[in-house]
Amino acid sequence: AGDSDTLPPVEWPFICTNWVQNPTIGDQVLEGTFYVRPNPGFNNIFVEYLVKQPDGSYEEFDWVLIRENECGISMDGRFPLLSDQDNERPIEGTLRYAMPSTGFSTLFFGDSLKLRVRIQDRDLNMSNTIETPDFTLLGITTN
Repeated sequence: AGDSDTLPPVEWPFICTNWVQNPTIGDQVLEGTFYVRPNPGFNNIFVEYLVKQPDGSYEEFDWVLIRENECGISMDGRFPLLSDQDNERPIEGTLRYAMPSTGFSTLFFGDSLKLRVRIQDRDLNMSNTIETPDFTLLGITTN
């Protein structure tokens, strides 16, 4: 029945974006290669890392497709439920989101970076995008 019966090939970059080899459920390892379709509504915080180039422009660093044949994990994430469904009043506050990685200094040593951040509500409405000023890892870890 058309394209709906056709799976993408098991090759780069599909091996990390649509295919999982030997996934685990709890302590159990499932043998084989499995096709997965990520839930687009799972994450509700979206973070883009922008690296300053020598010409002054910015290029997005793709955490999932880091290099050819090397896959990483997204820095997108999920805030916990902040109020129950019955509460129709807006809520106010400060949200904090940590993105720890041992690879930051190796990947971005001396680079100027910016972040772009958006959040999404339960109805899948996307917020405006905020963009940070330039920063370096050294500048944010020594203050």
